[in-house]
Amino acid sequence: QKEPDGSYIDTFEEIRNRAICSVPELDLIARLGGRQGSTLWPVLRSAWSGERLGNQNADPEKTVPVEAQTYRLGLILGVQPRRAHQLLNDEEEAGGTPQRFLWLPTLDPDAPDHTEAGETPQIAPGTIDVGRKHLALPASVEETVKEAGRRRLRGDVEALDGHRPLTWLKATVALV
Repeated sequence: QKEPDGSYIDTFEEIRNRAICSVPELDLIARLGGRQGSTLWPVLRSAWSGERLGNQNADPEKTVPVEAQTYRLGLILGVQPRRAHQLLNDEEEAGGTPQRFLWLPTLDPDAPDHTEAGETPQIAPGTIDVGRKHLALPASVEETVKEAGRRRLRGDVEALDGHRPLTWLKATVALV
């Protein structure tokens, strides 16, 4: 904070001390981390260890350090198996980033045939939101989309078919 005499005093009001970041596609974070001079991967490793975050800036007003062990940071990163090399290559370069992740599959071979009561379906019964409008869907379309979701969750779908029902719906909406 800048004082009237031009000096700076170090004030920081803690608003939050924890965050969960969700990056659904590894490609995004891999591109950012792969840029010339990027410090993304080392900063993520430091955050994993609870180390001090933040760099010194020429302008003290732009320097906001996060002191060691004063925060919790979680990162949920979506990694398609065939794209994982972008993250796993860091292990070969002795960065050690992949070892800091808890690797969990998202397939569920025992996924139920029907959603539980109170569970939000991918599509509201009979409609799909299109901006501010609702497009009426036949029950057969709704069931086809739900069945495709179950098959994908169970691992019974070829990789290139994973988004087919949503692609069909988007094409339909575009033609309406």
